[in-house]
Amino acid sequence: MRLFLGFPITDDIIKECLSLQEELKKTGVKMKLVERENLHITLKFLGEVPESRIDKLVNILELVDERPFECHTTSVGAFPNKNYVRVIWLGVESESILSIHDFIDAELAEIGFQRDKNYVPHITLARVKERPNSALSSMIGKKIEREFKIDKILLMKSKLTREGPVYEIVHEKLL
Repeated sequence: MRLFLGFPITDDIIKECLSLQEELKKTGVKMKLVERENLHITLKFLGEVPESRIDKLVNILELVDERPFECHTTSVGAFPNKNYVRVIWLGVESESILSIHDFIDAELAEIGFQRDKNYVPHITLARVKERPNSALSSMIGKKIEREFKIDKILLMKSKLTREGPVYEIVHEKLL
């Protein structure tokens, strides 16, 4: 099954993301917006994982020793970069997120998962299907500074459909 780790986001941050998506639509660039129910902070994409390994993933998640923490959004960004936009995201900053990521990344490497090269905490807003125009390019770097609290980590299953991915919680680790 296709799995990833992520943090849920609060309703006020979801509203901020939806507002940004409305601005993105106005650029006229063809893109696929992330559905409201699928907005989250990406912690680590795991890819296809046999069901037999889920217990090990849950055990690693349960080793995370962190209390609920505050973090904040930063600005709109793009992968791979501003000149070649494929994904538009809202950046998130928190030492706790980085600490959790580094711990989980190291633990997962011990059981054969690929380590992340350059982890950037973010909320994916859209996947771009064509070259950006100046309206879209001018949104990259836009500051959006909002504070919010994170109190859990989710192990999520992602089923790809024609309408887009459908996410299902496999395990929830309370902080």
